[in-house]
Amino acid sequence: MFVIFEHIIRFLTTLYYNTTAVAEEHIVNELTKYGLSYEEAKVYFQLVKIGPSKASTIAANVGFDRVKTYRILQKLVEERLVDVSLSKPMLFTAHPPQEVLNNLIQQMRNRLRSAEEGLKSLLEEWRKLPIVTPTIQQPKFRIIQGRVQIYSQIVRMLSKAVRKALLLTQGDDLVWLGHGGVQEALFEAAKRGVYVKILTEFDSRLIEVVEEYSNRLEVRYAKIPTLFRLFIIDSSEVIISTYPTPPSRLDEEADVGLWTDSQLFASGLEIFFNGMWQAAIDARLRIKSLVSGVQPEEMRVIRSFDEAKTVINNMFASAKNQVFAAFPLSEQQILPDGISQIYSVLADKGVKVRLLTTLDLNNIDYVNGVLGVAEVKLVDHLPFQTLLVDKKELLLAPASFEGEHIYLIWSNIKDYAEVMTNILEKMWQEAREVTDVLRNLRFVRALINTVSAMKSELERAGWVIQDIPTIKGASGLSHKFNVVLQRVSDPSAKIALEWCVDASSQTILSSLAKSLDVRPSRVYLLTSSDITEQASHLASIYGIELIRVTDPADMRAKILSLVSGNNSIR
Repeated sequence: MFVIFEHIIRFLTTLYYNTTAVAEEHIVNELTKYGLSYEEAKVYFQLVKIGPSKASTIAANVGFDRVKTYRILQKLVEERLVDVSLSKPMLFTAHPPQEVLNNLIQQMRNRLRSAEEGLKSLLEEWRKLPIVTPTIQQPKFRIIQGRVQIYSQIVRMLSKAVRKALLLTQGDDLVWLGHGGVQEALFEAAKRGVYVKILTEFDSRLIEVVEEYSNRLEVRYAKIPTLFRLFIIDSSEVIISTYPTPPSRLDEEADVGLWTDSQLFASGLEIFFNGMWQAAIDARLRIKSLVSGVQPEEMRVIRSFDEAKTVINNMFASAKNQVFAAFPLSEQQILPDGISQIYSVLADKGVKVRLLTTLDLNNIDYVNGVLGVAEVKLVDHLPFQTLLVDKKELLLAPASFEGEHIYLIWSNIKDYAEVMTNILEKMWQEAREVTDVLRNLRFVRALINTVSAMKSELERAGWVIQDIPTIKGASGLSHKFNVVLQRVSDPSAKIALEWCVDASSQTILSSLAKSLDVRPSRVYLLTSSDITEQASHLASIYGIELIRVTDPADMRAKILSLVSGNNSIR
């Protein structure tokens, strides 16, 4: 298993380095919350990252000129966040992050204390001044109907854009944007230095149209879930519109939009746009894929259960040779409904289905249901969930999810798929066959069901079924059994029932430690197999009772005998 986890660590490390730039930018932004400017935070972070360095080295890493970098370093030295050597060339060394953050927090506390102390006198002086209260301008909202009118509004917004313009729309809409004057306005805005980003979905029909945009602007491809258009400028104005069918004419009156200059509204939608942008691929890669018929290699982050189920359904639909799945339970939230039927359909198509899973009383029926259409093996624990299709396409997820927030990675990158293939093959070799474990759990369920049905009889005999079937031993450890009965008149008096597939010496010895630890509680091993003299003798030596049962009625009768004080049952 060490080798497996080594592969997992290597795989996840690879994923990590693909997102390092995003993680570093996040850290730099977080540092600004402690009173540093963005430039100071960036310089300090790089210095921590690369260690003692010359000013020129740091400048090259952060992308600033040497004069600006040196000025920032001098300020960090004055703030005692960075040390500088007296050697030539001078080397700058960052103080440890924990120390720096503690110092910055203390400075913020000192400033806050000083501000609080001066608050009263400041307010008194303020009251002496004539104050004119400005009129607060409320954000405006307006409904716009008709494609021509919507395009005209987008053109007006572009004429005012200063920093950035974000457009999300269907590929067909790009055609009509050219006829409506929006394309030219986008190109003109880009010439003025406005950063224009277009997010669109398109097929082979629109390759030439998308290429025209891509030659002048930054364009990415993404699946757009519905027919709508989103346009934002400078995080301050936005127009969002919907249309009933893919754009096919300029004078479409059913194209209806909402315009607003609410910065709060625009910022919220910009977060949505940026999330899709990060997961999208360059439009040129999509065009190359459409021309060659080969899907481009990419990695995508999935953040919702609905999206995860859609991706998994698409992966199953594309399977041609093999599906390798590792999921702990059938009711995991990311699996689509009717997963057993999906495996059956794949098997009918000639797709080999292999499933690694855990097995307990909760998923006996699920494993039973897929045995006829899939190869199944068992592991005690799955450190992750994954789906691998044709050794080419994979989905990787944590073993479980908390709340509504999820984080999965989908990829068709060849190297990643090969690593995961090796990991799963190794786990498959070391996993257990399902037959014996399944048979044992069926008997365990029969035992639990039989005891549950006897609840009234047991209570009349002075015994209750313990909700959690554990007994705390002399060692302080809690030991789990299939069933634990507790005497009403003496709660310390307990009977532990455990099912075993066979009454072998190995089974008895495996139960020995917990049987000795929970004394004076009595432990009984129930089995449907024959009990040999040797096994019976060994069990008696260690104070373990073996009981053979033939069917649920026999099991019920012998359990009643136990609680009535008859200890000579066999």
